[in-house]
Amino acid sequence: MNVFPELNTERFWLRRLTLNDSAALFDYFSNDDVTRYYDLETLTSIEQARQIIMNWQLRWEQDETIRWGICVNGHNTVIGTIGFHNWSALHQRTEVGYELAPQYWRQGIMSECLQEVLRFGFVEMGFNRIEALIDPDNVSSRKLLEKCGLKQEGLLRDYLFEKGKFVDAAIFSRLKKEYITS
Repeated sequence: MNVFPELNTERFWLRRLTLNDSAALFDYFSNDDVTRYYDLETLTSIEQARQIIMNWQLRWEQDETIRWGICVNGHNTVIGTIGFHNWSALHQRTEVGYELAPQYWRQGIMSECLQEVLRFGFVEMGFNRIEALIDPDNVSSRKLLEKCGLKQEGLLRDYLFEKGKFVDAAIFSRLKKEYITS
């Protein structure tokens, strides 16, 4: 099994999630505002949060995904997560996803963490392309991605089946050559 990489920014520590983080994930994933644009039903039990963490752990062990817990430096409580999934070694690309507890929104946290995760993806993992799929109505996520250098490429109509219906997805990406020259 690979050693799970920890990342650091000026204000945050990105670490491996454990089952001890279940309560923190449940706290914000049980909030409809957090799951509004997320491909996940609002959680109703802490066991669901445990299952999410176990799934992320299993998929890490199978070299399919990596999901970091975001903690304020000097603290161990997870305030959100960020990571790569749907990666393709052959095509050297991946998709990035993230979420944050509402009390931490609009403080530049996810921007700081995403910049470091992009660096890690391009420099350490060797990805050529990092993508993000978001709900076209998610203005905050759109602004975050643009601030971090991702460009919208188009709209994928009825691309995802979420919460009982088909929904569109705006696709954003950043290429390694764009990252290196910025």
